Amino acid sequence: MELVAGANTIIPTSSINIEIQIFGVEASELDFSAYSLAENAKVRGDDDMIFYGQLHNKAQTIQLTQAIASASFQINLAEVSPQINKIAICATLADKRKNFSSVSHLNIRIKNPDTIATSRISGQNRSEVALIIGEFYRYGQNWKFRLISQGFNGGLKSLAEYFGVDIADDQPAHQESPPTSTPPITGDTASNITNALKDLLLSPMKLIEKRKKQKEFQLQLNQYLLNGKLTKQEMQQLDEFCIKHELDKQQLFKQSSQPIHNFLHFTLANIIADHIRPLAKVIF
Repeated sequence: MELVAGANTIIPTSSINIEIQIFGVEASELDFSAYSLAENAKVRGDDDMIFYGQLHNKAQTIQLTQAIASASFQINLAEVSPQINKIAICATLADKRKNFSSVSHLNIRIKNPDTIATSRISGQNRSEVALIIGEFYRYGQNWKFRLISQGFNGGLKSLAEYFGVDIADDQPAHQESPPTSTPPITGDTASNITNALKDLLLSPMKLIEKRKKQKEFQLQLNQYLLNGKLTKQEMQQLDEFCIKHELDKQQLFKQSSQPIHNFLHFTLANIIADHIRPLAKVIF
C-alpha cells in the first residue's frame, strides 16, 4: 500500500518497524527522533523522546537504529503505555543553515516482517529544517499510522520543545517556539537529552563532524563483533579512536546496545554448544 500525505492505514501487528531510507544527503546530516505523546499531545517526560542521544526508552518499547544511509524505529505497540495516544516520527537537519530542499527524498517502509505500507517524501521546494514524517495513533483497540509529511520551522531543539520536552540551556538562546506548560523534567535520564542537545550550540559543521565520528565508531564496533570476537587490540583501537576525536566511549557503547546484545548472545550460544558436543559424544 502506497501512502500519500494525510492517508492512513491500520497496523495489524503489535510489533512494527518503520524504516527510513535517505537519498541526497549523508545520513549523518539528518537526525531522526520519535516522541511518545499523551492526550495533551505532549511528552510526559524525558523518557518519551527517542533520538541519537537516547536510542531507546526504559521500557524498550521504542528503539532507534541508525545505519549508513537509513534509520529505523522498532516499536512494540502492544507494550506502549496506555497513557500514550500517539508516537510522532520526525527528521531534522543537523545544519540549521540548510533545509529539506537539500534532501532528494526519503523512502518510508512500514513492515514486520512483510511490508504493510510504503511512501516517498520528496524534499523538493521544502524550506523547513525539520519534518514530521508521520504518526502512529490509537484507533479504538487498534493502532493506525498516518503519513503527515509536514515541514517544521526550527531545528531539533525547537521540535523537541514543541512536543513538550523542557530543555535548559547553559547560556541564553533565541526562543524558537512558544514555551510549553510542561513542568521541568527530572530524574536520572534528564541529563541525557540536555547534554546531547547542548551540541546544537556548537557550530553546525563541528556538530556534523562529531556525528560522523560517532557513526564511524558504531560501524567499526559492529564490524569487530561480526565474527563473534572482540580482541584486546580491537578494544585498544576503539579507545584510541574515542580519545582522538573526543568522544564519550561509555555513551557510544550504550547507543550500540543491540549489536553488543547480539554479540553476547552469539558468544553464549557458542560456549553452550562447545560444552554440549563433548557430552553428546559420551552419551551416544
